[in-house]
This record gives sequence, C-alpha cells and structure tokens, in this order.
Amino acid sequence: MTQPDTKWPWENLLSNENYAVTLSQTGQGHFLRYCGRTQRVSTKRLIYLRDIDSGQVWNVGWYPSGQKLDSFRCVFRPEALTVSSVANHIESVADVFVPTDFDGEVWQVSLANPSAQKRRLSLFFVAEWPSEIDDATSQNELLVGSNRKRPDETFFLGIDRPIDSFDCNRAAFYGAYNNGSCPVAITEGSCSRSVARGDSAVAVIQKNITLGASAKTRLTFFCGTTLDLNRVRVQKRQLTASGGVEKHRAAKELFVQSRIEKFAVMTPESTVNVALNTWLQHQASSAFAANDQERAEELTVQLAFGADIKQSLIDLFAEQNKDGYFGSSETQLDTLNLLIAYLKETGDMASLSENVSYRDGGSGSLLGHFIRGLDFTISSPYDGLIVKKIGDQSVLLVTPTAKFAYILREALPIIDRAGEHHLVSKYSEELKRIGESVRSRAWSNGRLAYGLFDGNVKLGGARTSRQTDAATQAWAIISGILTESKAKQSLQTAHKNLSTPFGVLNFSPPYQKPSPLEPEISQESPGTIQNGSITAETAWQMIWAATILGNGDRAFEYFQNINPLAKDKRLVPSSEPFVFPRSVFPPTHPRSGQTINGWGDLSCAKIFTTFIETVIGVQASLGGLRLKPCLPRSWREVEINRRFRGADYHIRILNPLRASSNIDRITVDGIRIAGNVIAPFLGGTHYVEVVLA
Repeated sequence: MTQPDTKWPWENLLSNENYAVTLSQTGQGHFLRYCGRTQRVSTKRLIYLRDIDSGQVWNVGWYPSGQKLDSFRCVFRPEALTVSSVANHIESVADVFVPTDFDGEVWQVSLANPSAQKRRLSLFFVAEWPSEIDDATSQNELLVGSNRKRPDETFFLGIDRPIDSFDCNRAAFYGAYNNGSCPVAITEGSCSRSVARGDSAVAVIQKNITLGASAKTRLTFFCGTTLDLNRVRVQKRQLTASGGVEKHRAAKELFVQSRIEKFAVMTPESTVNVALNTWLQHQASSAFAANDQERAEELTVQLAFGADIKQSLIDLFAEQNKDGYFGSSETQLDTLNLLIAYLKETGDMASLSENVSYRDGGSGSLLGHFIRGLDFTISSPYDGLIVKKIGDQSVLLVTPTAKFAYILREALPIIDRAGEHHLVSKYSEELKRIGESVRSRAWSNGRLAYGLFDGNVKLGGARTSRQTDAATQAWAIISGILTESKAKQSLQTAHKNLSTPFGVLNFSPPYQKPSPLEPEISQESPGTIQNGSITAETAWQMIWAATILGNGDRAFEYFQNINPLAKDKRLVPSSEPFVFPRSVFPPTHPRSGQTINGWGDLSCAKIFTTFIETVIGVQASLGGLRLKPCLPRSWREVEINRRFRGADYHIRILNPLRASSNIDRITVDGIRIAGNVIAPFLGGTHYVEVVLA
C-alpha cells in the first residue's frame, strides 16, 4: 500500500494461540482474542512524532493528525505489518508482530535523520485500551491497566529503555474534547505522568530522542494483555536482551512458513494460488470460535493444520450429559462431527476406549459418549426430522436433519471398526428413514423446503420469504439423502435462484418483516448478516455440494465469486482486498457488492479446508489419505503437499483429457495402487501421481 488514506482502513490479523489483534496501516484495529476471551473490541496503536524545536507534529501512520507525508508505504504479511513513512525530513519505520509465545505485540520503531542537521524529537507511543479499563498507572517500567471486575486481566505497554514520561488518564493526554489529531499533551510537549482511578484510561509512553546528522535509532515497544503480568516481565527481559526480538521474529517467520508448506498448492490459476498459499490459509489457520458453541468447529479447523486436539476433544465430550445431550443442537452435531474428523485425520481408534466423565455425573468410554450422542439425536426428531421449539410452535428443520444424516453416514465405518456391528444396521435403517421422510415431506418444485410446521406445512412456500435455502439444498446433497436426479435439481434450483456476481445468497427472498418462526434472523435488515445475504458459510457449503455431483466448474465458480483476489472481481472492497469476506451485500441492497471482513471467521476457514478436500480432493479417511479430485475441466495439472499421520505427500494431479473427477490411475512412489485411498506410511516423503480420464 502506498497511500494511507484508503476509503476504509485495511487491517491485518496478527495472532498466536492466546492473543489476536487486527491492526491497520493507520494503527486502528480490534482486539479479537485475549485472556481466554473472544470479544471484538476497538483499539488503536498510534505513533506521534513532535519536533521539539519547531513544534511540528505528525503520525508515522498519517492518522489521526492527517499531516501530509512525503512518502508512505505499508506492507502486509501473514506474520507482520510494516508501516514506513517520511515527513519533515525524518524517515520512520514501524514494524509489528505477535511472537508465538507472548501475550501481545512487539513493535520495533526505527527513526533516521538523513540530513546534516541535528534533530530533537519526542516520540509518543499510544495504546488505546477497552473502555472498561478504568484503573491504570506505571509499575516498574510498564504501564498497566485493569478493571476491578476482572482483576486478573491486565493490559500493558512497555519499552526497552527508561520511560521519559507517560500518561494513563485519557482526559489528561487528549484533553477535555478528546482531540486525537492534536492531543493536549503533545501540543504542550510533554505527558503529565497521569494515572487513572475510575477514569477512562489510555497508555502513552513518551521518549525524547536526539538524532545527529545521518543518525539512526530503533526503539522496541511491548503491548498486549495478560493473565500473568510476572510472566510478561520475564518475557520482556528476554526480548530486550541482545538479539531477543530478532530471535522471536525469526521463530514466528519459521512457524508461518512451516504452516504454509503443509498445504502448498499449485494450480493453473494464480489468484487461487495466492489465496490458498497465503491469505486464505492465514485466515483459516488463525480462525477461532466466536463463542462456546463454535468451539468444536474451531478444533476441526485446527485439526486440519496438524494441531494436537485430543485433550480438547475429550474436554468437549465431558460437557455431555448421560442422556447424550450437549446442551444445544448445534453443539451436538458439531461435536459428533469433530470426533469423526479426528479419527479420520489421526487414525487414533484407541482413543475410543478413553474414559471420559459426563457432565451430570459418572463416566464412560469416548465411544460410549459418541453412541449416546447419536442415539439422543435419533430419539429427538419427529418422524425423521429434527425438531426446534420456537415459542409454542414445533418446527421441523431440514438442514440440521441433513447434517445429522451426514454424520450418521460417516459414523458407520467407525462403529463397525469398533466392533459394534449391531449398531451399523440400526443406524443404516435410521439413515434410510431420514432420507425417505425428507424426500416425501419437504420436496416440491425442484427443491427442499428448509422446514415444516403444523405437521406438513412447508416453510418458504410461494410468495413467502426464504423460498430457496442454500444450506438446506447443500446439506441434503452432501449427506446423500436425495436421489441423484433430485440432487441435481436441487443444486440447479439453488444456483438459479441464489447465484449473484458476488457469490451465493444464503436464502431468498429475505424476510421483509419479523417472523415468529425465525425471530432472530428475520429481525435483521433484508440483505444483511444472515437475512438473505451472501456469506462465506454458504460459499463453502455450495462448493462442497457441487463437487459431490462432480461439477468442478461450478464449485470453482462459487469459490472465485467470493475470492477478493480474482481478476474479474466485481466486489466493492469495503475491507481488505486480499481477505475473504465474512459476508457481502447482495445486488438488491444499497451497499451492493461491499464486503464485511472475515478475520477470525470460521466460515472463511472452512472455504479453505473445503476447497482442499473437495476440489483438489485430498481427504483424510479412516483407511488413509483419500484422493477424490473434482477439478475445473480447464485445469490440466495441480500439485499439492500434504502432511498426514507423520508422512509427507507430494501429490501431482494430471488432467490431460479435461475431465473433472474420474480417476484413471494412481501411483505412489512409482507403484500403481488399487482404489483411491493411500494406506498410511509411518514417515518419509512420498510422491503420488493421479491421472484423470
């Protein structure tokens, strides 16, 4: 980026397992995760420079003073953000990254005086804290802030050398009118060492610098939030030691590079390569649960990137009651699906014998928990459809029913391998019953209704809202509960009624007024959030559904429509033009084509994992690595690296006849194999060639 004043700030996500923050070229951003909490909270990191002799004031990142810069450059990388500028004959560079084991950010601020004249400067580093922080002061070269309601959570700001002055009281620094463009303390040339006691807090460190002719200097700041301030003090000492920052920066770069190499992909389409190898992969690997209900989905994504989630998986199953219920239908399905994904990725069938407690007392094997979870879900539906109580109404919902059918189908080989053969026939019959019920009761006009009420009255009928629901059609196809002809009709209807130049609508028409059957979604404005908008969640579901039917061209179309890097992109970037959006405003909305950024969003992460598993077609399975590509017919060759159960696979897919999904042969290390599943190797690097015909 070479201009700081974009229409909207471009943010970059910098994170580790415990801490996540987005920061823009101007220093604006948001906390996303800290102190074990997931919460989107506005924040800022502002660097002011003041010429002591002339009184001139400017910002390294232009904002908020708005002082004209002679030059500006911002570089976004998955592991760091670097802002460079020149103003008043001073060259400034601010580089920030989040180390892998530190509860915050490390900022290196470099200043250079290329002139022949001595320059005297004051640098003010400002860290905005959440409004709840109302107790802040200086403690042993750290500014610390907290709130009495959460005394264990401490926000901090430090520097690698003695502090000349500071402010912790917002009004004392900015002034009575909160003037960010020219704070009172900076105008007067000095902070006042103010503290906050029940006042609105801020953290400001002032450092006075003298630069001789052609001189340079570099300062390091530490900013974040922690549950263990003593640990932060120890880490700060380690970072400020000679070469400490460089060591942690190199470790972070190595971590990011090794993560990228796990899923290195090469396709004929450059915008896909950049997405899969850089930005979308960065989004996916950094995504996290927005609430407790999304925890299982977060672990599913982490699993794909090689994380050891076994204990977290067991902890989730320990939240299950003895009757098999997890507390909500969404958590129920996601947790059951997580165990399936874990067993496919690791092959750890022995874990099914682990003893796991129940929330309401007692314990049992992990397999027992899994079976109870399946049985509870089977006992809950009414005649093959899952019920949701909305007030006095009982609504039968097709989408969660189809999701459960998928889970039940994938559970069959697990149950069989575990020796519970009698349950295989039981669950097979239940799967058949679900399919028959859905097809006979919810099908009409080439699509499935998303639900039923009052017995068999279809939701989304003619001249009503939500006539075509993307998730319902997609999950029915994914689960296999539709016949082939109905599945093709269903996808075609969804494509016809929901596709736009910006992506696929989650449903149409949107609710124009609140509905008692969908009280939350229907209260959202039409075309926004979940009420008839274009979402990342819809994108990955439709990509998957298209590949189930062997339509790689359509799956690729769905991917590219929401890919901000696509050359013919018609999106109107109202967020970063390299970040996959969480949602897009549809053509019927006044903000048509504008995007909402997807940093931290699990649905954007699922676009990545779904494309790898269903379009490129590299899938974990109980028996090994399954190869099931469904490519766009124009792609002649694809390569991908995949680490699986301790071995590395370099896979090359050839498509000489412009096919999409029919495999002619597979060779592994030069030896042709039967079928499309590679039995796991104990280690080493293995070369795989797949030829389509």
